[in-house]
This record gives sequence, structure tokens and C-alpha cells, in this order.
Amino acid sequence: MCLGIPGQIVEISDTNQKLAIVNIGGVKRQVNIACIVDEQHPPNHA
Repeated sequence: MCLGIPGQIVEISDTNQKLAIVNIGGVKRQVNIACIVDEQHPPNHA
């Protein structure tokens, strides 16, 4: 099962590993953003 939770990317923490810090309801967590980046949308422009 897949669960989608809205959050705001506040920082790209590692472009090579595609990791970002995301604010979800006031809680900041490190998440993998590989599903939302590609050649046209690289992580350094997220």
C-alpha cells in the first residue's frame, strides 16, 4: 500500500542520494525524493 502525505520541501540535503528535509505538519523529516525527480526536474531545482 502507498500513502501520500502532503509536505513542503525545505532543504535538499543530498542530491546524489536524492534526499530532502520535508516539513510535514510542523515536523521535519528526511525523505527520499527519487519519485519526484528526473532528467527534466533534477533535485537541485526542487
